[in-house]
Amino acid sequence: MKQLVGDYQINSFSRAHMLENGLLIDVSNTAESMGFTSPVALSKAVWEGTMQPYEGRDRPIEVMKSGALWDCLWMLYIGLKHTKSETPEFLFPVILDCENIDAIFILKAVIGTDDDGYPVITILEREEE
Repeated sequence: MKQLVGDYQINSFSRAHMLENGLLIDVSNTAESMGFTSPVALSKAVWEGTMQPYEGRDRPIEVMKSGALWDCLWMLYIGLKHTKSETPEFLFPVILDCENIDAIFILKAVIGTDDDGYPVITILEREEE
C-alpha cells in the first residue's frame, strides 16, 4: 500500500498483508499451546536465518514443538515475565544446539497492535525495524 505524506510517497504494509506475503511467519498456534494469549509472528529473517537451519527446511511450522521454535518461544515467554523494559520492545537470547555446539542468538520482541488494535508480538532480528 502506498500513502502520500506531504510531498513524499511512502510504502506501508498492514500486518495482515505482511503475513499474507510471507514477510511475517505466524507461529500463534505453537505459541498458544505454550500459554501465549496474543498472536505471535516471526520476521522472515528470523524464520530463514535462525529457525529453519535448526529445524529443517521441510518441516511444517505445526510440528516444530520440540526444536528451535519451541526454544525461541520459551525464551520469549521468560523474557516477557522478567523484562524491566518500559518500551514496547526488548532483546532476548535464544540458545540453539546444532551438532552439540550451542549457538546464541539475540532476538528482539516487539509488542504492538494488529490492524484492528488487538495486542500482538513480533519477533525480529536484533537490527530489524
